[in-house]
Amino acid sequence: MSTKLTGKEGKMSAMLQTTIFKSNGTNNDGVNSGFIFRSSDDAANYLILNIFGYGSSNKAESGTLYARLCVANGQSSPNSSDCTEKSFAAHSLTITPTTMVQLNIDIVDKKLMASATVDGKKGTLSFDLTGK
Repeated sequence: MSTKLTGKEGKMSAMLQTTIFKSNGTNNDGVNSGFIFRSSDDAANYLILNIFGYGSSNKAESGTLYARLCVANGQSSPNSSDCTEKSFAAHSLTITPTTMVQLNIDIVDKKLMASATVDGKKGTLSFDLTGK
């Protein structure tokens, strides 16, 4: 993982492998793992970005790549109502547990923009950070 810029706006890139959840799992699957952004001074409140896959309800050996941004308050896990989930499905980004994902994150002008590259295919999505 490398940090290119730091502060309120910045960039980050990482190569990662991630978990695939069954599509009928709970909405809180995997909320405790991810990248933390914009914490308060005492780290009581923060934004966390999870990158993961959703597979079929029968088996989770491969799945569509998703990103979820959650607002966390305190030490407890964020509730699903505190999260916004988006799919890279429009870009046909499918992963297995051993797939390497190149992730680039840019935070600019109250937007978090994520791009993921899997097997030469690239997908992008963004989250509005206004009020978060």
